[in-house]
Amino acid sequence: MAGGKETPRQKLINLMYLVLLALLALQVSSSVLDKFWTLNVSLEGAKNDTEQANIQKIKSISKAVEDAGRRANDVAVLEKAKKIRKLTDKALSELEAMKIRLVEITGGTENNVPVGMKDEDKVAEYMILNKNGSKLKTILNTYNTQLIKLVNDKSFAPHAIAIEPKNDPRILDKKQKKKNFSVYNFANTPLIAALPTLSQFETEIINREADALKSLADQVGAEDLAFDQIKLIANAESRVVAAGTKYKADLIVAASSSALTPAMTVDGRKISVDGSSKFGQVEFTASAGKYDKEGRAQKSYKAKVVLDQGGVRKVIEEVIPYTVVKPVMQIQSASVNALYLNCGNEIVVNVPALGTAYNPSFSGSGARFVPGAKKGMVTIVPNGKKVLLNVSSSGNRIGSQKFGVRKVPKPDIVPMNRGTKRPIDQKRGFSKSLPTSLIVKAEADESFKQFLPKDARYKVLDMDVTLARNNRPKPGGRLKIRKKTNQVRTSGTLVNLGKLRQLSKTGDLLLIEVKKVVRVNYKNEVEEVNLPQSFFTFPVN
Repeated sequence: MAGGKETPRQKLINLMYLVLLALLALQVSSSVLDKFWTLNVSLEGAKNDTEQANIQKIKSISKAVEDAGRRANDVAVLEKAKKIRKLTDKALSELEAMKIRLVEITGGTENNVPVGMKDEDKVAEYMILNKNGSKLKTILNTYNTQLIKLVNDKSFAPHAIAIEPKNDPRILDKKQKKKNFSVYNFANTPLIAALPTLSQFETEIINREADALKSLADQVGAEDLAFDQIKLIANAESRVVAAGTKYKADLIVAASSSALTPAMTVDGRKISVDGSSKFGQVEFTASAGKYDKEGRAQKSYKAKVVLDQGGVRKVIEEVIPYTVVKPVMQIQSASVNALYLNCGNEIVVNVPALGTAYNPSFSGSGARFVPGAKKGMVTIVPNGKKVLLNVSSSGNRIGSQKFGVRKVPKPDIVPMNRGTKRPIDQKRGFSKSLPTSLIVKAEADESFKQFLPKDARYKVLDMDVTLARNNRPKPGGRLKIRKKTNQVRTSGTLVNLGKLRQLSKTGDLLLIEVKKVVRVNYKNEVEEVNLPQSFFTFPVN
């Protein structure tokens, strides 16, 4: 089971063969033995299919020789192919004769199925005692040696088909390695296992023939480079053309040979070659370069093609120029020109030219950059006066964007009527008596709130509310305040004026001093706002 290339079907059959051999060693039921017959039929079917393909291959070689005018070198190759077919046919006939003889000495067949499936003794007598196993080894390895000699190609040098266990690296069991070829393959082996073993060797022979014929076929017309596949390629100045501009391209005839698969590299890196068209698949991510004032960078790559036909090596090299256009970044944000300090400024960076290949990452200076949930989204949290945002895609630099940084505007402190939710007029104050309660809010700057609503949330946490008497102070005079019993301290936006309401009289003043305001940012973290003195007076008329 060693040697040439195998089809997926043959590999599967080989695997089944190994599994059934393992089960046989465990002396399992006869139902497993029955499966060996099915396996043998599959092996023979695979062998027959490959043999027919090999016969057709020789016909193809013959036609190629005729089409090329029967040149002496090509005719010699054809004669070698015919000799290989005869050698293969002879070897297969000898193995087939062994299979027929084994069936005969174990009782023949009934309904085309061997009668002596489990007979081990007759198999051992024929293959080991009568030395037919040694004859089998000679047939297999002589065939392999003659094959190599006929092909006469350094690239075609398969190892022996019949390998002694001690020389077979696949056999790890030390006891098995002490056996010879005949004993290893046919001792304690019932007929139904011996037949697939021989069929497997037949498959190996036919696979070696297929490899040999392929090598010979490549030698036909070795001095010619026959292009039998023609294709038109439009080499355009640009694949993207704006409406109203000219489209220009060179129409080129590209030809390839189905008989050759060239080796291709780009900048020394091997690339894949399509098996049918023989076209190399060039694909790489264009990196940024030194752009000119129009946003273009001139680059190139070195392409190399190696053609090896019948030992004749041809190398074609070409430097291929191309242009990298600086991709345009589209930045979407409520405030593009400037960001707010210590706030979560959400922006979206799109690069339409990259399409689905766009895989952005962000870095820079003057801020923290937090990737968003959607592609291209990033939250910028500035910690300096200026921010530089760098954008890359799959590790390739796309471009940069600079931003200015604004300080967060101070909120407005607004005392308001609890019921109407309207601001209280400081000149008009309160009519006759104080209300039972009022609200003092910290209102965000309207534009800041519109741009960053998650960062524009304020709360009043501490303020003093005092009832003052002696009417209004004279110009330049000091305001007299009653005792602390006429003062209320609150830790929220709601002010309960119940106690002060009972004491208030016409001519009094209500004084509100806000001492602490905090801002809740986009991460729901709280920071204290440094406010100037916030002092309000409201008359009681």
